[in-house]
Amino acid sequence: MKNSIFNKIILITLILIFFTLFSVTIGSVKIPLKDVISILSGKSVDDSLKVIVLRLRMPRIVMAIIAGGTLSVIGASLQALFRNPLADPYIIGISSGAALGATSTFFLERITGKFFVFYLPFFSFFGALLTMFLVYRISLVGVKVIIENLLLSGIIVGFIASALITLIIAFAGREVHDILFWLMGDLSHTTWQQIFIIIGPIVFGVTYILRLSQDLNAMSLGEEVAYNLGINPERLKRSVFFISSFLIGAIVSFSGIIGFVGLIIPHIIRLMVGSDHKVVLPASILMGSTFLLLCDDIARTVIAPRELPIGVITSLIGAPVFIYLLKRVGYNE
Repeated sequence: MKNSIFNKIILITLILIFFTLFSVTIGSVKIPLKDVISILSGKSVDDSLKVIVLRLRMPRIVMAIIAGGTLSVIGASLQALFRNPLADPYIIGISSGAALGATSTFFLERITGKFFVFYLPFFSFFGALLTMFLVYRISLVGVKVIIENLLLSGIIVGFIASALITLIIAFAGREVHDILFWLMGDLSHTTWQQIFIIIGPIVFGVTYILRLSQDLNAMSLGEEVAYNLGINPERLKRSVFFISSFLIGAIVSFSGIIGFVGLIIPHIIRLMVGSDHKVVLPASILMGSTFLLLCDDIARTVIAPRELPIGVITSLIGAPVFIYLLKRVGYNE
């Protein structure tokens, strides 16, 4: 059994490596794989190809890998924590709150004339944190978080955030297209500087969640079981909820809202490797990275030289897959 799971993880890893190299070769300019390998290994190749590979394609590929893995591990942890297959950064409103915080930078630039884009990650994180706080407080009954209340309050707060985003767009003027495209998920403007800004927080947050795998195993069996095993369910909820907001704020700040990744990938992984979160969490990272990388390839090539928002692709693929999984394995998988 362990060998079978190990083999599946190795297979997912090899697929991720394959799509990483494949993604560098495709685009409006086709680059042979041997040239890509030469560039990545530091050998002398045409300077124009170096610019395309190292400055244009590699940053967005790395961002797709980071975002896909992060969204998936958040989705897996939230679903285990709340014992609900619908728990997802988008469903509980965190993504919308982060998007509202990020979108407010466009509004502030318009009314003040000052440059706020550099502060976009901080605004995004603040929006996610504020949303998390509101959802958490609304869902509290006494000192305990009620799961059903949390999901419903997340949806409501998410609608409020979306309404405020629409209001900002109404005042955006000529920037409305850029805002809408970004909100639907956009990796086309990714730079190495953006990756360097978020890589530290992402590594810290994801590592923190991975260390909670045993606690999440207990929580997935019920709060009473977790409590009997010496785990404080409410403290664990606060920890995972806060770190999820932290990570979503970092991702949304540079990629916009990308739905369904954190919703469907954990389901697929559980069908493949079982429910042990010591395996589910790292496997979700690998599968989520591969999935978002594939979606980004489709987004930038299907109507080349124009691009589609990556969130459109994840939704078009993710929604039917989720419906299929729901019909096949049911609500309580």
